[in-house]
This record gives sequence, structure tokens and C-alpha cells, in this order.
Amino acid sequence: MPFVISDRAAGQGRGVLGIVDSPAHTREQRRLAALDSYKILDTPREKDFDDIAALASQICGTPIAVINLVGDRRQFFKAEVGLGVRETPFDSSFCAKAILEEDLLVVPDARLDHRFETNPLVTGAPHLRFYAGAILKTGDDLPIGTICVLDYQPRELDDLQKQTLLVLARQVMVQLELRRELRRKAREAEAHRRLGERRLARAVAMEDASSRLRQMEERSRDAQSAGRVGTFELDIAADSLTVSEEFCRVFGLPVQPSYPASVLENLVIAEDRRMRSSPESRRSGSAPLDVDYRIRRADDGALRWISRRARFVQNDAGVNTRMVGVAFDTTDAKLKNVRIAALLTLGDRLRDADTRADIGRAAGEILAEGLGVARAGY
Repeated sequence: MPFVISDRAAGQGRGVLGIVDSPAHTREQRRLAALDSYKILDTPREKDFDDIAALASQICGTPIAVINLVGDRRQFFKAEVGLGVRETPFDSSFCAKAILEEDLLVVPDARLDHRFETNPLVTGAPHLRFYAGAILKTGDDLPIGTICVLDYQPRELDDLQKQTLLVLARQVMVQLELRRELRRKAREAEAHRRLGERRLARAVAMEDASSRLRQMEERSRDAQSAGRVGTFELDIAADSLTVSEEFCRVFGLPVQPSYPASVLENLVIAEDRRMRSSPESRRSGSAPLDVDYRIRRADDGALRWISRRARFVQNDAGVNTRMVGVAFDTTDAKLKNVRIAALLTLGDRLRDADTRADIGRAAGEILAEGLGVARAGY
């Protein structure tokens, strides 16, 4: 219930303090901007703030306690005990005067205080007598409201009650700062999400209409939905890759946003290294774009088949600046093809066999070849 900032003259260009074109007016503008940054006005009740107001009422032994934010010619109760309303007329407020104090305003009997003796809440219902308010201050020492307690009887607060009220004021500010920081983090996360969408859109826009790339895009969409495709963007000048989390998992690397290109190149086995791109081939544009090669995963050393599909991105001068694309594990598909091929070959050999010995020898050779491939991990 708090406050009134005095002059009551609210002419054009006047803030809460009723001062025009003065240092005090400039400070009032800063104060209102600080309050707005918390986005707290007109928000629903929250248990964290309700608990603080209830504790203030209990410790100070008053029937009324309020967490009050002072806006421009208005006051908003974020939490209250004993009032049942979220806002009262500004001109009958106590808190507007309270925020002019350094830290704490205590009014033992409002009838005897010239600032409040004519206040309608004192001279008439509900006949308030006692008021004590601790200031809610920002890190820049700007007052944005109070946590206050009120009573219908004159009274005093002891030192412990005053100190508790000041501590509770600081706790209110901690809650406000926490909520502001959470909103900032949410905005940053949304900005990163949009940036990722823009990068993906650029990569898709650079794809041509060839049937091979359309097929790759279909595989990519399926792989993404299954969570098994990795994306990358290689800065040719820096020789550095920006990679997705799934890309790291495909290659058995610790999840992190970027890697030197050499880290990935060194995972390709010696027999397939002719399929790798190199700094020179990327700069010249001669690097193979759609390739299949085998790697030794960095974490467990497993031999895996990797399909990589990529495109070059050029600057306005026609110089290759980036290489973007996807990579996915095709080991299971390769093994399936090998097994099917082995069974077909076995069928052909069995049709040509004349004796049981021929049948046994053909089956042993084909199965041994298939098992050898399986043991190697292909």
C-alpha cells in the first residue's frame, strides 16, 4: 500500500517526482528504465515473492505486508498480505515517499508525521497508523520500490525487525535479478537457434538440382529425423571445422563446436586416404565432394564406413571459402550388402557343384570370406 510522491502535480513532462528538466528528473527516468528492465509490473503472483511478504508480516507482527513496485504515477503489488488487492490509488501511497529515503523509512504514527497526517488512508478507512518500508535498490543504487509492513495501531520496530526487513529487501532484488538473467539467457538461446536455422538454409540453398544430391538430401532428412547425421562447415582459410554434436558422435570425438580439419583427416585409414580432402585440394576446388571411406573412430578404434557429401561455397570473386555438408555412418548398410553378395555367390557356386565335396568347399570359401569381412568390421 505504500506511497505518494508528493507534489501531486503531474503536468506534462513530469515524472513521479514532479520535476522537469533537472538532474532529479533525469534520475527518475533512469529509475523507471531500471524498473522496466525487470519486466515485473502486472505479472501474476509468484510463491517466492508471496513467501517473502508473509515472512515480513510474521517477523514484524503486522497485519499487512507488501512488496511494492513504484512505476510512473502508479504502484503495483507483486505480493501482499492483508490487503487482497494488487494495486491502490497512487495519490494515497506511502511508498513514493519511502523511496526517497536511503534504506529504510519508519513512521511510528502517521497522524503525527506531517508527510502523512492528511493522507486519506490515515484520516479515513482503513485508518492506517504505522508504516515501515525497506527500499528495493538496483545495483546502480536506483530505488524501484519497497517491501513494507503496515498496522492499524501506532508501533515501533526493534533492531532485529528493521535488519530483517532490509535483508528481505535484498532477497526481493535477488529474485528480480534472477528472473531478468533467465530471460536474457532465453533470448540468447533463441538467437543461437535462429542462427543455426539460417546456416542450414544457406547450405540447402547451395545444393544443385542433380539427382545424386537430391538423393543425398533425402538420406539427410531421414538421418536427421533418426538423429544419426552429422553436419559440418569447413573454413578453408582457417582449415577449421564447425561441427554438430552428432558429427562428433559419428567420428567418436568429444562433443565440442569446432575441430582442426587435420583431426578428422587423421582418422581415415591408410588404404582410403586418397579419398580425403586436403588443404590444397580444398583451396583449388579439386577435393572429392561425395566420397565413401573408412575411419578408425577416435574413442573406441572401431572400423566404420563413412559417407560424406559436401559442396563448396565461393565468395564474390569466385574463390572457394567454405566447404559445407553432412557425414553419416553407413557401416550397417555395407555389411548387409556384403552378406547379400556372399549368399548370391554361394547360390551360384552350389548350382555348379557336382559332388558333396564341391558343395562343402564352396560353402566354406564363401562363408569364410563373409566372416572375414565381419571380423574386420569392414
